[in-house]
This record gives sequence, structure tokens and C-alpha cells, in this order.
Amino acid sequence: MGAFAHQALRKKLIVINDSQFREGQSFINTGPLAAMAEVKSPTLWYPMSNIRSKVDGIGAVFFELKEALSVKPRKSTLKTDFSELNTDKSSLYFIHDLVLFAGAISYKELVQILVTLFGDKRYDLLHRLLGILRAAGLITNYMVEKNWIYRTVGRTPFLSYASDTNALMSTFRSTLIKSYPGRFSLG
Repeated sequence: MGAFAHQALRKKLIVINDSQFREGQSFINTGPLAAMAEVKSPTLWYPMSNIRSKVDGIGAVFFELKEALSVKPRKSTLKTDFSELNTDKSSLYFIHDLVLFAGAISYKELVQILVTLFGDKRYDLLHRLLGILRAAGLITNYMVEKNWIYRTVGRTPFLSYASDTNALMSTFRSTLIKSYPGRFSLG
């Protein structure tokens, strides 16, 4: 019952309850389940009355349970102007995604991309962002011909983009493979 009392935990709960008590004014319905409804946490109802019934109770709520457990996209409050890098989530995600799109890229090449996108200025914070991403296990790096090369560990961008990112990845990677074929066989 403690989880019902804490609002942050309530959001993470899924209650499965006997449908015969759905309309009652019991302590459970007026207390914990009402608190769950406040934070829009799901309550699933199924018939438990006849345990020997051939009806599979969990089967009766399977699709609702699956929906409740599925990952829902969060509403993004991330910034969309990346012209000034900061040590915030948005900048980290953006740099991660640039590394992902390139496939295997050096620091100098990342700076060149940023200069192309946002103009010629200092991108000193890029080192720190790459270090944070590496420490978090989101990217890895290895040495190729005296250059540190960065690659993402995962294969999915963090941010959503209006344009086709597959075409962007294809362009980046085909250019880098032609120029530096050994990069993609390492790391």
C-alpha cells in the first residue's frame, strides 16, 4: 500500500483487480484506486469470481496489460536550437545522433559538421559531451591512424527529426567508407 501513497510511484503501478468490485465503494476503490486514477495510472479489471472457470482471467486483460506495459513516447521538452552546445540532455542527444548518423567519426570531422551547420566558432564543449557520452556507455572510441574515432553503441537516435535520417546516415557513411574504409571494420 505504500506505493499508492507516493505520487511518483503511483505513476509506475498497474493494478489488476477483480471486476466484481469495480462499482463498489470499498476502501480500495475510494482510496488507492482513486489515487491511481488521479495520475492516470491503469487499473485493469477481470473476472476472478469463479477460479475454476475456463475463462483465463489474465487472458481477458492481456491486451490492456500489454498496452499499459508498452513504452509510450514522452512529450519532448528538449530544445531544438543546437547552435550553442550546452551540457544538457538536448546537446548530449544531438551529439550522440550525429555520431550515430556518421557511423564512425573523428573529433575533427564532428567539428567540421558543426561548423557547416552552425558557423565557424569554438566547439570546445564537444570534448566534454563526448566524454559524458562515453562514460555513460552510449558511445565508444578507438584509435585509427592516430585519430580517435567515435561510434555509438546503440543504433537508434535519441531525437526525432523531420527529415529522413536513413538517407542522411547513408550519405555520411558512404562518404566515410570511401575515404576511410578501415574505420568500419574496427571497434
